Amino acid sequence: MKAARPLTIGFAIPGDLSTPTGGYRYDRMVMDGLGEFGIKVIHIPLSAQYPTPDPATRQATARLINNAAVDLWLVDGLAFGAFDPVELSALKGPVIALVHHALCDETGLDQAVAGAFRESEKKALAITEAVIVTSEQTSERICHLFGLEAAMVHVAVPGVMMPVLTDDRPSPTLRLLCVGSISQRKGYDLLIAALAPLQGQAWQLGIAGRLDDQDATRHLRQLIDNNGLAEQITLYGPLMDEELESMWARHDALLFPSRYEGYGMVLTEALAHGLPVLCSDQVPAAEGMPAPAVLQLGVEDRQEWTRQISRWLELPELVSTAKHSARKTARLLPQWRDTTAKIANIIDSAYVSWHNPMIKAPNG
Repeated sequence: MKAARPLTIGFAIPGDLSTPTGGYRYDRMVMDGLGEFGIKVIHIPLSAQYPTPDPATRQATARLINNAAVDLWLVDGLAFGAFDPVELSALKGPVIALVHHALCDETGLDQAVAGAFRESEKKALAITEAVIVTSEQTSERICHLFGLEAAMVHVAVPGVMMPVLTDDRPSPTLRLLCVGSISQRKGYDLLIAALAPLQGQAWQLGIAGRLDDQDATRHLRQLIDNNGLAEQITLYGPLMDEELESMWARHDALLFPSRYEGYGMVLTEALAHGLPVLCSDQVPAAEGMPAPAVLQLGVEDRQEWTRQISRWLELPELVSTAKHSARKTARLLPQWRDTTAKIANIIDSAYVSWHNPMIKAPNG
């Protein structure tokens, strides 16, 4: 349902918007695309302390929100799930939460911390007019966790930008790529265990991702060294979009062993660049994707991961077939304009239903 006039929304996002992660990329693409649908976006930058801000940061956020002249709020869940009454009371008008995944579901959290996040996110989501998530699995999860009605939760899956692909050039070395922040949740320890039996064979692995978690990064480096893989694995750290484009072009397949994802944008990005994906069974983006473009394995099944990578090494034609399947599958993926159009409709409907409660916003 269309609002009667053009809307101005405040898009509140914690941290550096240029951070090279899937969540921030989603936020950037939505922010850039909403103007096409007559929606003006004002970026409201919040502290990188979220989701664990100190009291002074909460007060500063409340002042920032209170002083913003907007018709409606769209707040990234990394901050919104941690809002307490200080920030929530400053929000005027309809509020939409963008939840990439529940804060309490982050792998490795202390039980008390996870419990506190669960309570704060439940209270925050209770004041929203609508909630946007990136997968059906996340929709089901947050409805279960927080008692939300399914009709107020809308799925807007991430889109892709289709690059111009060059002809594939076979290499005698299997060039593998991982993209994702170094953390326990991403399953790099599983991957090293799976690659260790293949030490010395014709493969190389590049890992592109943030190194902010110093303990996880130190542990990963130790695993690489202890298994004699330092000559075959390179940690590149975080890469910006242009640098990552070059990485896609230089590799044969994506490995994605994550223990938990709200969606898993890197999977569709890989397909769009013609790379097949070997991923865990905890990546919603893989649902419905055909083999051999996407192969899903048990998240902790180290032996099966070893076996599949070994098959690629022994039978290079399997990789070529998988690449062809990836390119074919990519043509069916949603584009970013599709994603943004859906979010624009959710924004319009939320604004209308806020001002006229008798109008029920459609489930999207």
